Amino acid sequence: MSTRENALHVWLAVLKTLEVFQNIGFVTVRQFLEWLHFGSTLVAATAKEILCPSTKSSKDYDNDDD
Repeated sequence: MSTRENALHVWLAVLKTLEVFQNIGFVTVRQFLEWLHFGSTLVAATAKEILCPSTKSSKDYDNDDD
């Protein structure tokens, strides 16, 4: 499956999710878009940390030796 087809499937899933949420009266379109933006930002930050871990090691956060 091409990247374009994958993107289409993702958008169809997003739209179906919006439809389901609206049918149960859970969310407005604006709230859904805000939730979607927050989720995508969280995923992007997590992926960045996985692909490019920060340079601080765990010992930088260890204060048990004080």
